[in-house]
Amino acid sequence: MRSLSAGRAAPHLPELVVVPGLGALGYLVPLVRACAGWTRVHLLDLPGFGHPMTARLPADLATVSRALTGWLAQVPEAPVALLGHSTGAQAALAASHDRVALLVLAGATFPPPARRVGPLVGRVARTLPHEQLGQLAAVLPYYRRGRRRLPGLLASALRDAPEQAVGQVPPLLVLRGRQDHLCDEQWAVDLASRAHDGRSVTVPGAHNAPYTVPELTARVLRDRLRMVGGAHGEGGGAARSRAQEEEPCCT
Repeated sequence: MRSLSAGRAAPHLPELVVVPGLGALGYLVPLVRACAGWTRVHLLDLPGFGHPMTARLPADLATVSRALTGWLAQVPEAPVALLGHSTGAQAALAASHDRVALLVLAGATFPPPARRVGPLVGRVARTLPHEQLGQLAAVLPYYRRGRRRLPGLLASALRDAPEQAVGQVPPLLVLRGRQDHLCDEQWAVDLASRAHDGRSVTVPGAHNAPYTVPELTARVLRDRLRMVGGAHGEGGGAARSRAQEEEPCCT
């Protein structure tokens, strides 16, 4: 698995690992740049979507999660903050969290009502008008590269049930854009509430909020990492009491 890395490791903050949705890297580069100012960041190129050597690998969610687990075990310094966006959030949730200090599900797909084609199309139609047109140039080259692999990854993601796995994760942050109907507020709050130490944050933008507001997203991540570090120092009781609080919306 290849990765694009930027920034330098910080003494008191973990490195950040970013898993893209549907194999597209370009739209997450602004977030990588924003976070590289305060820690080392790794943006992963999913197997089968990049180097020709992996072109014959299965492109389903389980394969991506296994590859991510293997990469986490060998490459970065532990612990790390693991951020997955869109279907990348599902892959990050399904991977091993042995070396993960904070799990971030950004634009987490798909709530149960959106796991059928009709409702999914409706949610996409309500979300797209709020996205920035400029991101097309950042994602289309990767979608062309993935070609017929994309439907397989999407189909496996639609069969996934993230709500069944979120209870056994490290401290959790669920981040969504205010106009994201693929990850609506109810779904974000529900996922966060199922975790032992979970919070949900709403920022401006739609499904690809990390692209439209990268600096704000980076600040939310850094603040949450600092909070997790403080909670570890205060003991489990303090962490449990905060787990039920919903993070205020960012503007």
